[in-house]
Amino acid sequence: MWVLVSLLSNIMPTGHHNSWGGSSGAVSAALQMVTNGGDTEGLFRGAFMQSGMVLPSGDISLGQQNYDNLVRAAGCAGANDTLGCLRQVPFPALKEAVNMSPSFLSYRVCHDSLIPLSAVANSI
Repeated sequence: MWVLVSLLSNIMPTGHHNSWGGSSGAVSAALQMVTNGGDTEGLFRGAFMQSGMVLPSGDISLGQQNYDNLVRAAGCAGANDTLGCLRQVPFPALKEAVNMSPSFLSYRVCHDSLIPLSAVANSI
């Protein structure tokens, strides 16, 4: 980050930069706006986002069940380092395990992490 801040400060005064992103880049730009409690540390003051947004994500622990299922499906359940094991799984087997995971808009994903019940209740 310090490299980016240093480069930008030579081009334009601090606090006058805007981030930009399209599609997944828009999601990234939006996440950068809300990370760190919304403190961009002077890196930029705003963002232009096209075809992407931040979705409520809920507590990260809500995804543990999906990770555990992926680990099991990939044959890494008994490993001491499950992430290290997943990195060694041949691509066809890993792809098959990932394909058994909930999709982005599946009920389980939306229910567990993308749309927390408190957010839904507060919007009614």
